[in-house]
Amino acid sequence: MNPSEIREQCRANFNIYLIQAFQHIPKNSSLKLLNMGCGTGVSDLFIASLTPYQITAIDIAAHNLEKYQQKQFYQKNQKRFTLIHGSVDKISLPEHSFDIILAEGLFNIIGFEQGFSLANQLLAPEGFIIIHDEFKDHQKKLEIFNHNGFILLESIKLDQQVWQEQYIECLKKNIKLFLTGKNTEEENEIRQIKSEIELFQQNPHLFQSIYYILYRDSCKK
Repeated sequence: MNPSEIREQCRANFNIYLIQAFQHIPKNSSLKLLNMGCGTGVSDLFIASLTPYQITAIDIAAHNLEKYQQKQFYQKNQKRFTLIHGSVDKISLPEHSFDIILAEGLFNIIGFEQGFSLANQLLAPEGFIIIHDEFKDHQKKLEIFNHNGFILLESIKLDQQVWQEQYIECLKKNIKLFLTGKNTEEENEIRQIKSEIELFQQNPHLFQSIYYILYRDSCKK
């Protein structure tokens, strides 16, 4: 494992919550999933190993998609994946064409209301949205869901203790293997990971998040 893979390994500890989320969604091979901000494919490849979905993945960072394409599961199952390089708010995709939309962390970057509006436009009738977002403005988000005709099937809160035990401690354990990097890129990765650990130690309350599992009921709106 190299420093760039540490976050991936630790982030994969949250896949247990994806299992819980996807228990609400039929496992039908005709269903199409869109990941808005896929990163290096940690979530997508895990989901694809458990379901028969066709997956479209978008990310603004080309190096993330390069790492995605290098992974063994992707290489063995390329026909199930469509990878798109670009910003999700600037890419033209057919409206109402995805049965499942996954957004983990993206709405925190582009704004919750803007992100949710984009997802709503792309979601098929009676589709599902899974959002992983920072835990704030919870009541306002519930009102947005209800106003747009969504049913909240489940919410899963990850408090600071969960983040510490499943993510931060994992970072600490693995970063000890690297006193210095072999090159400038590795050195940067190590510094970024150490900064994330320090941020948690200084402001653990910032590390709280929540999964929302939503279903759009066409009869509700």
